[in-house]
Amino acid sequence: MMFTKLLLVLLLAACVPAQVQICDMNPPDRVECGYPGISADTCRARGCCFNSAIRGVKWCFRPKAQVCDVNPAERTECGYPGISADTCRARGCCFDSAVRGVKWCFHPKGIAFLRVASE
Repeated sequence: MMFTKLLLVLLLAACVPAQVQICDMNPPDRVECGYPGISADTCRARGCCFNSAIRGVKWCFRPKAQVCDVNPAERTECGYPGISADTCRARGCCFDSAVRGVKWCFHPKGIAFLRVASE
């Protein structure tokens, strides 16, 4: 049991730089992913970035666009069949309907792993 907890901590620590990198962007480039007053935990649970260091800008925002560049075979479901692009994105997920027969609403790179590991 102790080994499992240690392994989980090490895996999470290895993922933190990737999360910081996908959330490191200029404040004017932030795209809203939450709502006024959203908590950091709720924002991150939606797969979004949270940074309240600067007043007057979006604190809960979508990760950088390139995190949605996921091989269709490696996509992790984030929605349900028939979900709209807007609903999918409101969940903090990626939407790409260009390839038939694969998940269209899916977790961004690195986000699904962080969610599973932190539960």
